[in-house]
Amino acid sequence: MKQFILYLSLLSLLMTACAEQSVLNGQIEQESTSQRLKEIDRKAEKMKRKVLRSKSEVEPEGTIYYVSADGDDGNDGLSPKSAIRTLDRMNALELQPSDGVMFRRGDVWRGRIYTKPGVTYSAYGRGEKPRIYGSPYDAAQVGEWVETATKNVYVYSEDLPDDVGTLVFNAGEQVARKITQRIHPDGSTTNLFTGEPFNSGEDLNVDLDFFHDYQGSHRLYLYSSQGNPKERFSSIELLTHGTVVQTTDNVHIDNLCVMYGGSHGIGGSTTKGLTVTNCVIGWIGGSILSPAPKTGGRPSRYGNGVEIYGGCGKYIVDNCYIYQIYDAGITNQNQENISDASRSMHNVA
Repeated sequence: MKQFILYLSLLSLLMTACAEQSVLNGQIEQESTSQRLKEIDRKAEKMKRKVLRSKSEVEPEGTIYYVSADGDDGNDGLSPKSAIRTLDRMNALELQPSDGVMFRRGDVWRGRIYTKPGVTYSAYGRGEKPRIYGSPYDAAQVGEWVETATKNVYVYSEDLPDDVGTLVFNAGEQVARKITQRIHPDGSTTNLFTGEPFNSGEDLNVDLDFFHDYQGSHRLYLYSSQGNPKERFSSIELLTHGTVVQTTDNVHIDNLCVMYGGSHGIGGSTTKGLTVTNCVIGWIGGSILSPAPKTGGRPSRYGNGVEIYGGCGKYIVDNCYIYQIYDAGITNQNQENISDASRSMHNVA
């Protein structure tokens, strides 16, 4: 009996020692993981600063056109002093391979860039990178937010036929949550997150949840528990459906800041020779790719930082800062005979 008790005591001590060692190993592993994450963060922050400070060193061999926010679309665009002004005017230029388009640093444009084959798009001047926003306007400055019959639910006055992926408040301080509907076989609809009945934007009940009736009234509804969104926030960007920079063959995108698009930041279908360097790409995606089937189901959403839907020989992304992307930062899809020699990704934070 004494031997049995001694055996139990030794077994208990052994189990205690093993448990203590396991806890110690866990603490060491956690500390090691924490240190590794801090080191990764440090390197990423260093890389980010490098991207933000990168200079424009591209030298297109053909004609160079200049675009500035205070330019004039009546100008020829052939010098900084005769810069053109709008993206529409820039997209209408009869650009040839080896030409270049330079956007003035520190300026902001809203809309899309439709690239031309063999053309380089970059920056000139000093200051922050030129910003290309997919958001049609700042909803804290344009339009009105009108409270509905449901307390704290506001409807935005402007017509928005293109689905909104999300809303970004005060340059990223806060972000809205998009509510979508699940359609059931009997035709009823529920909140995809909670499973509660959800028929319209006036059924919102959580702060900064929003619903966009893009297929019907084109109206956007937002729940704001702290008053009118226009008074609550200094800026509200709308990530509307669409790719901000649409690519084609042998295009070089350099030193641009591409933001607030509901689909992709930079992207296109099967192509060749896409190079993206020294760019900042952020707050991209979330809009609906395909609506919920009428027979029942849920919608699908999408959005990538840099995307090729298909193949792309000589696909290079280098020295870029990509963040807050709904799906992937960089991707190519549905490509056959992939060769790593034709694709390159370097120094991407």
